[in-house]
Amino acid sequence: MPLFTLISNAGLLPDFNADADVWLLFGVKLMFILAGLVYVLFAILVTRQITIMSSTVTTTASPLIKLLGYFHLLVSILVLIYFFIVL
Repeated sequence: MPLFTLISNAGLLPDFNADADVWLLFGVKLMFILAGLVYVLFAILVTRQITIMSSTVTTTASPLIKLLGYFHLLVSILVLIYFFIVL
């Protein structure tokens, strides 16, 4: 069985004969998921930069900034999981 048929039968893609609003909704869902993925990548980069900064410049606020960075990464991952579940 071809991969496209498996994906289509699983309900991941709308029917080709569906109305335009179904395809528009599918496009919007896809854009949200892609934006969530890009945001998680951004959060990973921010966390990495915070780690590098903390090792270079040591202040009393470094542990708090690291904690906020990891919290930001965790929230972005949870939002991406939420997008996958809801959309």
